[in-house]
Amino acid sequence: MALDWTSAITPGTTVVVYMPGAAYAGLVDALIQSGLDPQTPCVVVSCAARKSQRMRWTDIAGLRTLGGIAAPALLIVGRVARSDAETITADLWKQLQATAVQDEQHIT
Repeated sequence: MALDWTSAITPGTTVVVYMPGAAYAGLVDALIQSGLDPQTPCVVVSCAARKSQRMRWTDIAGLRTLGGIAAPALLIVGRVARSDAETITADLWKQLQATAVQDEQHIT
């Protein structure tokens, strides 16, 4: 069954696609046809919660040229993916890693 993007997505919706694959063109078309602005922010998170985690910020239009994303990946589309969230995310990630190390030391 195909997803009816038009009825499922509004400009205020956060969309998360698990394992979007390497070809984003189809997703770009579906998101724009559903009414989202091509400038809607996106972030692709590769290898989430691993030391090799990478985050690439772009917008819907920029997904067409995005390449080199290692699987597993998540595509997050919407206001929550604003590029200014990169600083917040990096700081939060450092805090979480520090907490995990402290918890690990406490357990052993």
